[in-house]
Amino acid sequence: MQEISSEKNWCKKEGACYGISDPDIFFPDPEDDLTALEIEKQNENIAEAMALCATCTVFITCRKKSKKEHYGIWSGKLKGV
Repeated sequence: MQEISSEKNWCKKEGACYGISDPDIFFPDPEDDLTALEIEKQNENIAEAMALCATCTVFITCRKKSKKEHYGIWSGKLKGV
């Protein structure tokens, strides 16, 4: 599992992503050899992550702090996949 932030606790308790049961939805599998079922599940996870981002109260802070991130879903933007 990837860590949500490299800066300690900046979104803690305020970010829509904080405390969700499966934070891996923010880090889609970059492998090219996924099965159709795995791709479907991954697309569902991406949609769920982006929907959470759309409701987030720290969306702008996340956008600013994620500039140095190269992978995952940050403030509704998919990076590195």
